[in-house]
Amino acid sequence: MKKRIRYRRGNRSIRVSVDAPDDRACAGCLEEFTGRRLNTHHWKEVHTLDQVRLDPQLALENSVLTCVPHHRVANALKAVAVADPDVVVNLVETMPRDMAQRMMALAHMILQEL
Repeated sequence: MKKRIRYRRGNRSIRVSVDAPDDRACAGCLEEFTGRRLNTHHWKEVHTLDQVRLDPQLALENSVLTCVPHHRVANALKAVAVADPDVVVNLVETMPRDMAQRMMALAHMILQEL
């Protein structure tokens, strides 16, 4: 099945048609989405727009399917993953205590999974 997705580099983007993966589950909640739209979240955009125009399937590299709420979570995780660690620590220190504790618990869970 063909799917149109947007591939972005900086402030420029293109839309390409790709062969969509057969997996129709959100990578976050693992819920099946039949008939409902899933978004393509790109962890990294490593190819140029010209490369993707020539070979649209390249747009699927480093990407996952997500439902809309979990696409927002993936964007936030991507922002944290590429941010300066000192900035992340400084910001966590300004969070209300319950939120900071939740961040620490999440970080601990992630470390256990790796």
